[in-house]
Amino acid sequence: MERLESTWLNKLPSSLRWIGVFIGIGLGFLVSYFGDYAPYPTLALGLVLLFVLLVKHPRFALVLLLLSLFSLDWLSIQLGLLPRSVTWLQELILVALLVRTIWMMSRRGTMRRASVGWILVALLLIGVLATTLQSNSAITMLLGFRLFFKYSALFFILINLDFNLDFLKGLLDLLLVLVFMQIPIAFLQWLGGGNVDNFSGTLGQGTTGFLGVLITFTFCIAFGFATHDKRRRWLLPATALLFIPIVLASIKAVFFLVPVALLFTARRRILQAPRLTLSLLAVIALLYIGVVIVAPTDPSYTTESVVNYLISPTEIVQREFRMASSGRLNRLSGILATVDLMSERAWGGGIGLGPGAATKSYFEGYSGVLADVGDARGPDRTEISVTLIEFGPIGLALFLLLYYRLFKKNARLYSSLAPGYWKAVSLAYDGIVFTYVLSSVYAQVWTADVLTFTFWFMSALVVILCRQSGHAQLIANPA
Repeated sequence: MERLESTWLNKLPSSLRWIGVFIGIGLGFLVSYFGDYAPYPTLALGLVLLFVLLVKHPRFALVLLLLSLFSLDWLSIQLGLLPRSVTWLQELILVALLVRTIWMMSRRGTMRRASVGWILVALLLIGVLATTLQSNSAITMLLGFRLFFKYSALFFILINLDFNLDFLKGLLDLLLVLVFMQIPIAFLQWLGGGNVDNFSGTLGQGTTGFLGVLITFTFCIAFGFATHDKRRRWLLPATALLFIPIVLASIKAVFFLVPVALLFTARRRILQAPRLTLSLLAVIALLYIGVVIVAPTDPSYTTESVVNYLISPTEIVQREFRMASSGRLNRLSGILATVDLMSERAWGGGIGLGPGAATKSYFEGYSGVLADVGDARGPDRTEISVTLIEFGPIGLALFLLLYYRLFKKNARLYSSLAPGYWKAVSLAYDGIVFTYVLSSVYAQVWTADVLTFTFWFMSALVVILCRQSGHAQLIANPA
């Protein structure tokens, strides 16, 4: 990576610079914790020092960003050990990385674009136009944009900063380590008792659905390694351990998402390697049988337990219909209710009611006009519903086009790569895109920080690999 030259930071010894990094982080957390009691000079010093050091050390900034995704919501919202304001550290890191990116582009004189850039620009314009037509608050719009687009900004940061492939590989490895850390933490949460919706590891309160989708991503990555990277084939059987938090938190949707995602990822190999496909199906079947036999059940969740879901799926479907008839919306009826609701409003001219219109905000007075429509399973439960409300059918179509364009780009990349680590990553990306789109009818996955980070990070890898597909690193399997 190109280095900053002739700055006062470069003249400092490396040890002093890293001491400054940790002092800046410490000041930032102290200021956040004491809030209004923190003197303004301390606040300014802490934030400025931290910001400058993040700009100076983009690799450290990315690692810190990933660690914060797996810790801050848990520590602040669920455990109450930190104030919620510390979660804005992620935004601070992204802004610092954006400043670094702009500086690098100005020195290089060019901006590396992606073929999907015009779609993101079109979605931003739709959001601004819808907000103007509906006379919504500009702050509500910005908060809505923040949820949908902050990690697509990371996508452009990654393709414009010259991180080497070894560092990006290490970042992916760290992501996998953090996913597997959810196993012991979810187990400890289960031992402590309480609501199963809070057995979500370090992702935060009520995020078991996001954990299920993240675990499905991990299965896709493990299958990619099992197919194309002999040294990492052990990861696929190791992912069986991820069924521990799935069962403890009763994340029933995973028993649908994982087999479907793996079969989609393996579709190229079904005829080429029937033994691998049969082995995959056998593993899924054994896991299914094992969970039915040994999975614990919670008496208060008898009809929603994993065991009942697997043994009697028809009973679960009938229960959902009973809930809908009594006025409580399930996911499917929530989507249909959204269609009816938006039809009454003429779909906002096809472009929705503007970003943030269906989103609750922690800032008083800036929640969307439809943020409180429905209950916990109402129109604000799934990504399809939220996107239809905020961006309309035109916006939803553009989002789907965006994911399709990335999917097709990866298909071309996959055919050009030699077997090895990066071909495994390309294969895994197929399943990740598929899961990301499919689970939009299950939860708000396109605005969940840990999921959007993973998706856009993997998307950036695809674009970077396309640009470097002729390099020797992609021919030999990296260590």
